[in-house]
Amino acid sequence: MEQKSKYKSISKFIIICIFVAYIAIIFKIVVFKYHGFIDIFSKKSVSFTSLNLIPFKLWADFFENASGMGWAWAISNLFGNIIIFIPLGYLLPLIFKKAKNILPVACMAFVFSLVLESLQYVLAIGSSDIDDIILNTLGGVIGYLCYKIVAKVLVTNKKIYIGTIILTVLFLVSGFTVAKYEFGNMLGITKFEQEVIGGDVIPESRADYIGAFISYDDNIINMYDGMIVDSNVDTSLMEKLNVKVNKNTKIYLNTMKSKENKMTAEYNEYTDPVSSIEKNSTLSIWGKEVDGTIVAEIIVIQKPIINQEESTITHTEDKRNKKTTDNRSKDDIQIPEEKSDIEGCFKEYENDVIIINRIDNFESGESTISVSSDIKVKIKVQDDTNYIIKVITSAGEVRSIKSTSIDDMKKGDKLDVWGASVDGALIADKIVIIRIE
Repeated sequence: MEQKSKYKSISKFIIICIFVAYIAIIFKIVVFKYHGFIDIFSKKSVSFTSLNLIPFKLWADFFENASGMGWAWAISNLFGNIIIFIPLGYLLPLIFKKAKNILPVACMAFVFSLVLESLQYVLAIGSSDIDDIILNTLGGVIGYLCYKIVAKVLVTNKKIYIGTIILTVLFLVSGFTVAKYEFGNMLGITKFEQEVIGGDVIPESRADYIGAFISYDDNIINMYDGMIVDSNVDTSLMEKLNVKVNKNTKIYLNTMKSKENKMTAEYNEYTDPVSSIEKNSTLSIWGKEVDGTIVAEIIVIQKPIINQEESTITHTEDKRNKKTTDNRSKDDIQIPEEKSDIEGCFKEYENDVIIINRIDNFESGESTISVSSDIKVKIKVQDDTNYIIKVITSAGEVRSIKSTSIDDMKKGDKLDVWGASVDGALIADKIVIIRIE
């Protein structure tokens, strides 16, 4: 009898330890996924607050936008809030005597979820939503029903404890594995490391000019003003620069390597002739203007992100002529699957012309790097240009997608533009406005 009591005490202690670990994980996933505890009170912390008190609004938004974002996306977002609270529902009855019935478990799950959502709002570190509370509470109830099934099948306390421990360990191990693979850097489970070799020769200040190499002749580098990172970039819209190279100009080659969670940047002196630089290589140039000519002091070369054959592709065909009127209402709120022709930050609009600061994205190993430039691009719009607004949280959670008009654009909005190049100008067919709220 004494041995049986001792075994029960040890089993319950293990359950309590698992419960404490589970609560800590929930706090990390829900409250501290974007900020550490100390970071929240730091001046450098970025505050973000969103509050929804309308029940089932989130559900309606998800299913309304499912056609554009995919049903798998909508279902995973909804059921994710349920799944993470299932362990709470079957652990509570094993720890607290008052949690042997469904009503106390539902109340505890509700209160715990309310605390988590309130903390996000008070600390300004996320979106607080009554729908999250409803889904979390539902998860707790499902977890309690799982406990009742396990208790009925296994019967004895000994088997129930063992079964629950095994179930919880499997749940936590599988959840941790997925979290590490999908959200490791965000949750702080894995750390992205950066190593720089030979970087002491490169100025700490931002390069004075960044562009894509075209050719070299008579000590003059011809280059585009801006990087070419995608085959959809229309070079006819880009300005060109001439940069003078002299005997004092120092040239380095930057090689980037990415492996799992580590990025290595290595700088070596470039000893080959300048004329041998590959077309479309990215050039970062530190220098000054002398008598109207840019004189390079330091040049850093990065290998081209796409090959030169791809980069010469231009959109000379007017794709607007290929539009069909079938399912037009559906297309109006559907984001194209193909990559946008250009993206940037909205600056101003006047006389049917939108001006944006271009954003460039390129792949480096397993990472995608976005570069915001000062390059201004003009985009023409017409009466049949289709506008969509996609509202997201600072955490990247999609709140809504719907049709809108050009009047809804605000300075700083990110624009994804699909269109056709006609006579050197990009005419927009569809513009997706991405706004963080």
